[in-house]
Amino acid sequence: PEMAMEVLPSVEWEVEEQRRLEQARQREAVLAAQAKAKAEQEKAVAEKRAEEAIERDEKDRILSLWREGKESELPEQPSEDEIEGIIKCVVRMPDGARISWRMRSSNRLQILFDVIDAKGNLAPKSFNLVASYPRRVFTFLDHASK
Repeated sequence: PEMAMEVLPSVEWEVEEQRRLEQARQREAVLAAQAKAKAEQEKAVAEKRAEEAIERDEKDRILSLWREGKESELPEQPSEDEIEGIIKCVVRMPDGARISWRMRSSNRLQILFDVIDAKGNLAPKSFNLVASYPRRVFTFLDHASK
């Protein structure tokens, strides 16, 4: 006698398979949500950087215009032929660059501050001038109205 048998999955196996499929769907949903959140965060960071770049460009443009105006207000330097009563100032900037300016000894020190504002790469009025010998510190506020 032959006996026909059919192999059927167990109920426990079907329940376990359904549980695995549901966990896989949940993982996919979590990963998709994380990817979406990351993309939104990256987009927000990129937008913020773009806004900051625009602001920085605008500040640079305004500063450049201010420097041009400041430079146009500077008095002319005495000619190289003039020697009597002439001072040649050489200012070493923090980045190592040097700014040289000739002026009359009767000029106010404020002119040198204006030269640095116009030709230097520092924030306006954010610096002091320091004579090396004898060491002496000159501040913008000390010479702004003199």
